[in-house]
Amino acid sequence: MCEEGKQTIEHILLFCPPAQATWRASMFNYTPSPNDFQSLSDWWLKIKQLLQNSGANTAMSWIAWTCWGIWKARNEWMLEGRDEDPVNIWNNALKGYHNFMENMLPPKASAIKLI
Repeated sequence: MCEEGKQTIEHILLFCPPAQATWRASMFNYTPSPNDFQSLSDWWLKIKQLLQNSGANTAMSWIAWTCWGIWKARNEWMLEGRDEDPVNIWNNALKGYHNFMENMLPPKASAIKLI
């Protein structure tokens, strides 16, 4: 994946070249900039606020799955030497999201479901 820069969580998920390519390959066609926020939590809150204002709450789930896909691809690169294509990272994240949503069953009326 990437051996450039300090391996912070922000670098890994947002700024390293493969992560940037994944964000551009996604439906968001997005390129995160380190000038726009101070930390991952700052980025998350800004994105959430932006998307809530536009009524696109489902997009936050896609963003979370994209982060997970980038993280998973990085681990596969580090542990197995596999280098995943950014388009595949995005497609796998989207598949994971859809699989989760299809298999998430509502709780019975007498139960509480913890996610």
